[in-house]
Amino acid sequence: MFTTSIVIAFCMAIFPQPTQSDPAVPAHLATSYSPDQLRFGYQEGVIVTYAYPPTVKIDWIASGLSNAAPDHTLPVSYVDGDLIVGNHSFSKRDQRFRVGLTPTASAVLDKKSILIAGIDQHDNTVVEIWSLSYGAGTPPTEPSLNVNAVTGITSVEVTLPTRTSIQRIHSENAVGRKLVRNLCTIRTAGTNSTSALVQFEDSGDVYKMELASGALTLLSSSTGGGLGSVPSLSTVSHMTLKFGDRTNYGFVYSLIFAIADDQPGQITPSVLFFDQDRNGTIDSVLELPDAVYESQGWLDPSNYITSWNY
Repeated sequence: MFTTSIVIAFCMAIFPQPTQSDPAVPAHLATSYSPDQLRFGYQEGVIVTYAYPPTVKIDWIASGLSNAAPDHTLPVSYVDGDLIVGNHSFSKRDQRFRVGLTPTASAVLDKKSILIAGIDQHDNTVVEIWSLSYGAGTPPTEPSLNVNAVTGITSVEVTLPTRTSIQRIHSENAVGRKLVRNLCTIRTAGTNSTSALVQFEDSGDVYKMELASGALTLLSSSTGGGLGSVPSLSTVSHMTLKFGDRTNYGFVYSLIFAIADDQPGQITPSVLFFDQDRNGTIDSVLELPDAVYESQGWLDPSNYITSWNY
């Protein structure tokens, strides 16, 4: 399966990116990518939100590699303009949705549901659950893998889902909870996700949001919260909320790739939230300098047990 960085790199190279933003949305939130891929059979999609014009897009890529273990040693080539990795060709399609809000963040809930956050026409910060359907059947039939008898190259077509419903679970206009900067579902081993991590733009505060009700519980801020204070949350704009499952640590959610608000270019800390017993409850938080974060192997995919499959 692909890593997020590979899929995003393909998407950015293939599809032009808007350059303007909604005046109410900071420039660094004008374009945002989901931290996880949406997966259906042999295809994977990255959700991309644009503030101007307000758009939600899913960039889909399909190949036989999406159901296989990652192998970064496979040769890469192009045949008639098509990307070939090993003996797998890639099918690419983008899918755009009309929206009734200005989106700033997104996340995958499961293969049939995604989370979209943004602001509405009344300047309320909102979070929605979108339900998707891939066609007839329960479960729907996944596309089959085709093998060219002459070249041995495999291919698979992308199936575009339809959006069947939108459920708005949160709508609020409150200081300290304006605009969602980062969004990621909280996993629970063996069961479906029922909550999400949400970081707000104007304060940097991190909350747990219950998906059934939209209720918020403060986990950490620069001054306090249930897990204690993290000073950098109010002074640093972390641009990625990354999930991982690591031996001896459990489920880990990392706020990384930060923009220093007062000193651009300076080394900024990463913030890690831990669910050591993988039960859907965040147990602790830790702030690490970026150099330590990297030296301890948090960026190395080989240190993680599996990539999460929805």
